[in-house]
Amino acid sequence: MQPMSYLRLIVLFFAAFCVALPARAGLLRDADIEHQLRRLATPVLQAAGLSPDIIKVLVVDDNRMNAYVLDHGHIFLHSGLILKMKTPAMLQAVIAHEAAHISHGHIAQGAGETGPLRNAAALGMAVAAATAASTGNTGLGVGIALGANSSAQRVGFGYTRVKESSADQSAIRYLAQAGVPLTGAQDLFDLFDGQELLLRDRQDLYIRTHPFSRDRARAIDRLIIGTKPKTRSAEALAQDAAALDRIKLKLVGFLRPSNQLQSLALQQDTAQLRAIGQALLAYRQANTDGAIEHMTMALKLSPDDAYLWDLLAEFQLRHGDADAAVKTYTRAAQLAPSNAIILAGLGRAYAASNNPSQAIEAIERALSADPALSYGLQELSRAYDQNENPAMASATTALRYAMQGRRKDALIHAKRAMEQAPAGSRAWQRALDVVDSLKQS
Repeated sequence: MQPMSYLRLIVLFFAAFCVALPARAGLLRDADIEHQLRRLATPVLQAAGLSPDIIKVLVVDDNRMNAYVLDHGHIFLHSGLILKMKTPAMLQAVIAHEAAHISHGHIAQGAGETGPLRNAAALGMAVAAATAASTGNTGLGVGIALGANSSAQRVGFGYTRVKESSADQSAIRYLAQAGVPLTGAQDLFDLFDGQELLLRDRQDLYIRTHPFSRDRARAIDRLIIGTKPKTRSAEALAQDAAALDRIKLKLVGFLRPSNQLQSLALQQDTAQLRAIGQALLAYRQANTDGAIEHMTMALKLSPDDAYLWDLLAEFQLRHGDADAAVKTYTRAAQLAPSNAIILAGLGRAYAASNNPSQAIEAIERALSADPALSYGLQELSRAYDQNENPAMASATTALRYAMQGRRKDALIHAKRAMEQAPAGSRAWQRALDVVDSLKQS
């Protein structure tokens, strides 16, 4: 599917269902966190017969513990659940369970019963783009709204005990084949033990969406006893532990009180993680110079880590040094050339350094790679305007307003773009996509 047709799709579904969206829930898009999650998920997804290149593991900004799937391409984990995971094996057990729901076709069955809501994930990306574009909130790279209404949630995780047991069995098989310690699954069940005895409004969401029982826990124990997992190297297990530590450090760094971050930073086992923690703490204390200094120390330890360069560039940009941020983001993009989040950051830095043509190129590349990152549309509109291309500025603004559900404003700007641009031109086509999508909604 071409990028433009995908944009048309997400505008269509956002416009159709925006009135039902919850105020709470937001995606946290951060290049480093998503990279580390991919590292943890890859062996499990491969064991499940799923491609890590297709399945994205994304983080939802919600303190409550939950995880779910809405389609065949995304696994959503609440930040609250991740922060409760004591070992990478526990988190990998969650991923394995959700991967089993995808592999077994549980989503396809439910989605078929609800028509267009089978595209709930596409809708979510549209809402994500709209919220961040309008608020300018860049949080963890960017904090954006997850468009999953209550009906879509029922599609995603209204599972029966039969489906849960089936997913449990497959998850243990995936973990064993991937060489992930099976104790992670047991520890996960221990974490939720006793939740069913609580009143419903006090239960963790994971319990309410994934029916739990002591029988399931006992069945898991029996499965584990009869399963011999593959051996995973000590080096791989250490890398898994470091990945989870880094994810949790960044989540605490951006979401939790500074005192929690300070305590966690001091607990880190490696000099690199301690430096990252100290950089985040300095940033939280409005000491951007200190944050940059600590990131420079971290990079001396790992000079080829694209995601450390990404965080340093973010600090430099917040510090007002756009030229330095451009150089740093450029280095990050050289090390991770296909990472859309880093490309979008590079575009923001170019825009801040008054280089609109280069900003346009970087952000358009980011959106082509991952249309879910269309929070850059506002910056993109400004760059087109600065580059004396009012038609593309209007067409891009129309797309942003369409994603926000502002139909009238979207149509005004789309019409303006089509009046300014020659028929068949890129600006004209982008505006036409918005108009067509809104007409179909």
